[in-house]
Amino acid sequence: MNVINNPVWKRDAKGNVFTNTYDELNRPLESIVDNGTTKITYQKVIYGEGATTPESLNLKGKPWKSYDGNGETVVSGYDFKGAPISTTLKFTSDCDGLPNWSGSPALESAAYINSMEMDALGRLVSITSSDEKLPKTLKEFLSIILLCFQIEKELNLIGFK
Repeated sequence: MNVINNPVWKRDAKGNVFTNTYDELNRPLESIVDNGTTKITYQKVIYGEGATTPESLNLKGKPWKSYDGNGETVVSGYDFKGAPISTTLKFTSDCDGLPNWSGSPALESAAYINSMEMDALGRLVSITSSDEKLPKTLKEFLSIILLCFQIEKELNLIGFK
């Protein structure tokens, strides 16, 4: 653990060493696994300060691009309350292995774009998707989000971060 109690590294039963790196503001940057022979950067976050016009898109201090086992997710911008306006996901081409984001793994050419619109109270007003495979009703969508939060909460209780 570092000074503000964020995990820096851990070792699993197989001897793999998991390392987390943080920037000056202690925001997570990379998660790396080292199995003794190779190091793989399996998660990476680039914050909005790296964008060309972060002020106009309200990206400063917020995740702009994130890379994980699914692929690359890019947030086009945030509204005045901090909710993402639109996200674009590109999946990795190799679905069998863990992508190493220290390089440039191949991505699928298809991009999946989701746009959300909130009202002044932060309630979801509309959501659109490029592939139109969204839940049919807002109630169904919110139940999926609630389930995700419950799973995340349970994982945090048993030590996953």
